[in-house]
Amino acid sequence: MKKKPRKNKSKSTSRRPTNKWRAAAIVFLIILIVLVLVDHWEPLTVFAERLIEFIWDTKKEMVEILVCLFELKKK
Repeated sequence: MKKKPRKNKSKSTSRRPTNKWRAAAIVFLIILIVLVLVDHWEPLTVFAERLIEFIWDTKKEMVEILVCLFELKKK
């Protein structure tokens, strides 16, 4: 007894956005980011510097924790 082949669902029913909408969203985000950068350049650079410092410090701490865990695992 043969199984009936499954019907392919049309792609229009999928919940993923189409490429056109995705491209429009990306362009909108780029324009928004550029406008924010132009309007608030000085505080944004300070924020970026603080964010980079925070990430760098966190990275150092994570490396230290990983080294300690690795040493404990060796023992």
